[in-house]
Amino acid sequence: MNASIEKNTHSLTRPEIIGYMSVDVSREYHSNLSQLKYLDYVPRGKIHLDLNHGIEKAVKRTTDDNGEKITLLLKFLKNNIHYVTQDEIGWRFITYRRTLISVMCNAFNNTHVKIMASLFNNSIYLCSLETPTEMHNRLSLNGRFCAWGYKFEQYLLSDLPGIHQNIEKPVIENEEFSLFYKACLGDHKLLYGAQIDGLLVTNGTVHPPNTTDFQMNLNYLKQNSYVELKTNRLLENPRQEHNFKYVLTLNIISIKIALK
Repeated sequence: MNASIEKNTHSLTRPEIIGYMSVDVSREYHSNLSQLKYLDYVPRGKIHLDLNHGIEKAVKRTTDDNGEKITLLLKFLKNNIHYVTQDEIGWRFITYRRTLISVMCNAFNNTHVKIMASLFNNSIYLCSLETPTEMHNRLSLNGRFCAWGYKFEQYLLSDLPGIHQNIEKPVIENEEFSLFYKACLGDHKLLYGAQIDGLLVTNGTVHPPNTTDFQMNLNYLKQNSYVELKTNRLLENPRQEHNFKYVLTLNIISIKIALK
């Protein structure tokens, strides 16, 4: 196979934002920007953030991915049915970014990936399921790591550009904001949702439009860039350093590809 065919078969086109959703404290879907957060600045130099501050007041996540599956994605599609029937070919794969990332990373490691697939109207819906090991890690010490991640986001992100976040507010782990993208992987059309940590504020960033108009909100979102915030434990031994350099870095690269 020559290089030009190889590139056409396996390349991922630049993703384009086609929709959005907010998820509230009750894990209910909303077609608005209510949960969109903003990153105004990135601290320079050595800083100290108490990630345990108010952690006992956090409103914990009440669902898991295995139970919720792709319910919210389906609600987005139902609310925007024209995306499902965009043309006579339609979407080949409909899923979440986390599923795409797990497939990308699996090509470079030996971790087990569990994905449920369903064919409906010529589209394949993909849903990642937690393996027993992943579920054990989430419910054990990693659960505290996740809580620290949520608190870290609260320190850095604000509800509107130029407004400082109130770190005394309880962290609500159920809330999230997601964007929906379209892209092509070779000849296959993809539609996928991706949870977004925050919108990157620049000198030209304005407040979001005060409207429920889908297209106006979509135009606002398309004009901006977005950030993914990551935390990591202190590296105390070679194994932890390897995991950071290999596993976490691979994950970050995959996220960048899916949102480039």
